[in-house]
Amino acid sequence: MSRIERKTIITLISIFFSTLVFGKNIDVTVTPSNWWTGMKNNTVTLIANAPFSGNAIATINYPGVKLIRTYSGDNTEYLFIEIEISNQASPGKIPILFRDSKANTGSFEFQLSDRLPYTQQSLTSEDIIYQIVPDRFVNGDSKNDKINGYFEVNDRLNPVGVHGGDLAGISKAVNYISNMGFTCVDLLPVFESNLMTMSYQRNGITDNYNIDKRLGNNSDYINLIQKFHQNNLKVIKTMVLHQLGKYHPWSQKPPYKSFFHKSEYKYESSHQVISTDPYSSEYDKNIAFGTWQELNMPVLNQSDKNLQNLLIQNCIWWIETSNADVLKIYEINRNTPDFLKVLFTAIHNEYPNLSIISDHSPTDTNLNFWQEIALSSGFNKQQVHITDYPVANSLADAFSVFNENNEGLQKMYSILTQDHKYLNPFGNIVMADNHQLSRLFSNADKELDQSIMMLGYVLTTRGIPSVLYGTEWLLDGSINKGKGFVRKDFPGGWDGDSQNGIEQRGFSPQENEFYNFAVRAINWRNKNKSLFSGKFIQFAPEDGTYAYYRQKDSIAAFVFFNNTEEPIRIDNKKYSEILGQYSKGYDIVSESTFDDFTNLLVEPKSILILHLKD
Repeated sequence: MSRIERKTIITLISIFFSTLVFGKNIDVTVTPSNWWTGMKNNTVTLIANAPFSGNAIATINYPGVKLIRTYSGDNTEYLFIEIEISNQASPGKIPILFRDSKANTGSFEFQLSDRLPYTQQSLTSEDIIYQIVPDRFVNGDSKNDKINGYFEVNDRLNPVGVHGGDLAGISKAVNYISNMGFTCVDLLPVFESNLMTMSYQRNGITDNYNIDKRLGNNSDYINLIQKFHQNNLKVIKTMVLHQLGKYHPWSQKPPYKSFFHKSEYKYESSHQVISTDPYSSEYDKNIAFGTWQELNMPVLNQSDKNLQNLLIQNCIWWIETSNADVLKIYEINRNTPDFLKVLFTAIHNEYPNLSIISDHSPTDTNLNFWQEIALSSGFNKQQVHITDYPVANSLADAFSVFNENNEGLQKMYSILTQDHKYLNPFGNIVMADNHQLSRLFSNADKELDQSIMMLGYVLTTRGIPSVLYGTEWLLDGSINKGKGFVRKDFPGGWDGDSQNGIEQRGFSPQENEFYNFAVRAINWRNKNKSLFSGKFIQFAPEDGTYAYYRQKDSIAAFVFFNNTEEPIRIDNKKYSEILGQYSKGYDIVSESTFDDFTNLLVEPKSILILHLKD
């Protein structure tokens, strides 16, 4: 062996032992990467992810921040770091130092920020919600149409593909939404969801703390919500807490195996019933809460205490980051009652003015069950709202020419006779369509008269009206074909569209007429908003007609449906207890004034919204 060869071997041995002693520098990511001073929830669990070798430890030396403990789960690539942030802690960057059993080291700067003051604006029966599927609304930034690392790229020809709507596009439409008269925006999930199919829904999360880059980034999201607030629009934040996407780091390498339900259960089950059954077996519960809806969306085991803590923490992080006014739990019936009780208690403790929406499956019938969980956690009945699918289902074919005149009206009437089972029916979210239902125009047999009757009902009945984006321009779509056919692109949201909803051009006379009615009715509702927290009196359907009365203080309205094919003269004797109190009225639909109710004729297949005056 030559002298050069001996020196080479000695150098390699020295490097080897040096590595054993000193280790190497490793990259460490930590989530969440920031928190705030002054939070009631001042104990935070951080998760460090790195290629640790064996057990790892973390050290923190920062005034006012106490390291309670560190621990690893089943996978040593994750290190859990539990810290307590005292009231004396000052904002700043907190260095966290890491070292594993093989002396590998790493570091991360955790940001502690001042908590900015914000009080959530409550959702009330005076509000009107505009629901948006972000991917299908407006493409405002073409630069994020194709981003490296994402499986799906834009394909507008594919109903279940990514189409390219983004946060920049929504931002451009804020004035449009506000000018129409809406007071609240319901943004469907915006989390990163990097899946091979149907990732536009953003409900198969692959990053809990970041916006999908095809929509924008976290700063874009924060700025958008600020812009909504500047335009007097409340914001609903939708959280998906029962499942993750297949390519989420936890799905690929779980910190604890117990974080997920095994995929051996059926992919379809009667979970809507089982989840509220007080007598259900453990076997059935496992099916109800462990069912995978999609092969690429593993279901979380919410009975795991470590996971519970992380999900609650993530929820608080998003509320604090975004300053959202309303928290909506996506598919609440797929979350366990025990977890929801812990979640709602923690949320109420931090945000006592926050409103809650329980978003159900359209076939779920035990709606009040979920509301009562929130009430038992500290919220009052005015703060807790349910998505009223029974009202939507009763309205779907109520005015159809294929039904008897009274049949659909009787369904509408009967549903409201069951309001005694709700704690606050005036706080229910009512709609003719949403992201899980057929479009209003399709349910209306694509007839203008039926469409006006449907929207008129949603805007005047008890509850908080919600309108799906594009409904104002008579977008159609049947849920029987699939959700992608309902969630069509908003007209004018893409360059080259022949119609433009924001600029109000390119539409047919029928579409313009419906849009004008929507704007007129919404703005009338806003000018008389206190009316919709007041009295509601309905008259049983008869001879193809149905009517109800709204009244609060000096404001009153009489709503009358003629579901027949002939003009009908209003029966003054039947409605004398209402109409006898007033001398004149103004019809919001026809824009006509009446000063004689004894000869009031209502056209076939129409709605009369009569603003009453003494």
